[in-house]
Amino acid sequence: MRATLTHKIFWFTLLLPFTLQAATTLRLTLSNPHPYVGEPILATYTLHGDHPIGNRDPFRPTFPGWWSVPMVEANTTDGGRTIRWIYRLSPQRSGTLLLPEQHVSTTYMDPKTYAITRQRHAVSSQTLTIRPLPAGVTIAGDFHLTEHFEHNTTRPDAPATLTLTIEGHGNVDDIPPFDLNRTDALILASKPTRTYVLRGETLHARFQQTFTLVADHTLTLHPLEFTYFHTPTRLTQILRTAPHTLTIHGTRRSTSAVWCPWIYGGIGLLIGILITLLAIALDRYRRRTQNPSAHRSLTTRLHRARDDRARYALLLPYAHEKKVQPLLRQLEKNIFEGGRETIDWKGICWREIVEETTRGGSRQGA
Repeated sequence: MRATLTHKIFWFTLLLPFTLQAATTLRLTLSNPHPYVGEPILATYTLHGDHPIGNRDPFRPTFPGWWSVPMVEANTTDGGRTIRWIYRLSPQRSGTLLLPEQHVSTTYMDPKTYAITRQRHAVSSQTLTIRPLPAGVTIAGDFHLTEHFEHNTTRPDAPATLTLTIEGHGNVDDIPPFDLNRTDALILASKPTRTYVLRGETLHARFQQTFTLVADHTLTLHPLEFTYFHTPTRLTQILRTAPHTLTIHGTRRSTSAVWCPWIYGGIGLLIGILITLLAIALDRYRRRTQNPSAHRSLTTRLHRARDDRARYALLLPYAHEKKVQPLLRQLEKNIFEGGRETIDWKGICWREIVEETTRGGSRQGA
């Protein structure tokens, strides 16, 4: 009896990893197994287990011959027991096209037995038949077209906006930009936006382009056409916009009325620049002629003078200043009486002497 129980425990422990491996699977679900060339489909890879999925390797599938864009990456639900990856796939040619085998590896440790299991989960390859499109048609799907004219009545030279939207199921990446082809009005076309979003389990595609119109007279816009292969009916369909009329009310502003504010503003700016330049020139002239420049010039000439006679000639115009008179008398003794007195030229504040002389000259002139 004991031997039988021991054997059961042994075989249970040995087969436990294989039992856990069978409980986790990787599945592939296709939204459309027979698409047309360029028609996008959804490929959903689901990793599901009876227990929360532990550590796993990165899942990086490859799709040769398909244009692939990830829509959902590693979305975990059901308490960690389910992980989903959703890819948007567009076949690039007709005929048979292979979806290769994909795999992902996980590592699981049982919380009771602490047994660690390394598992490799794979989904088999599939061969799909891609149906061709009729000659001259490059877009397949199921679309509807809407347009919105923001302002169909406006004033001359005021902008009006027309928004064109194509949405539904199909490859909006291949829809070319539209052109209104008008030479009697200014038309600015925006760069189209192409988006894909998931709505539940279906893929919703959208194309949108905006046109801005500026005109000075009433005009009618010709319908825009969009040709594609309608997959539900397997027929080529043409979607058209309704003809729109842009009505212009009022008179166009004259050129002088448009440019007058700019002209007056330019004249005012020019006058301001001239006044600023004149103020700068006057300030520079004042700085060149003000007293500090004069006292700096007198100090430099006194230091550069070759003898007392030259210094005497420089100070003679300031003879009426009391601070200069003692200096002149000392220079006279040295020049005419043979004196040898030394004068400290560096200790004299020539700035005060020159400023007082200037103020005195101004008062005398007044």
